[in-house]
Amino acid sequence: MAGMLITGLINTRALTGTFLPLPGHSGFATVLALKLALVLAMLGLALWHRRQLARGPLDIHGFKRTVTLEWACGLGAVAAVALLGTLAPTPLT
Repeated sequence: MAGMLITGLINTRALTGTFLPLPGHSGFATVLALKLALVLAMLGLALWHRRQLARGPLDIHGFKRTVTLEWACGLGAVAAVALLGTLAPTPLT
């Protein structure tokens, strides 16, 4: 996980000239921020699922709903990555 974070920051720095470009300044930065938000939501849901499983008996319907939400965040993150591949990063000048 730490390796993905470090290489992602290095790649963003190489493409844009900054470690975290401000959303709204370019389409690339906005989509990157959306992808980051979706990945953080996935990690939060995964942590919540882990705690729910460790706690004991589950509300299976609620669990299915949140797993579906986690999947949707994952698909959204993959779609954002695909879109990032088509956008030109705007380096800071």
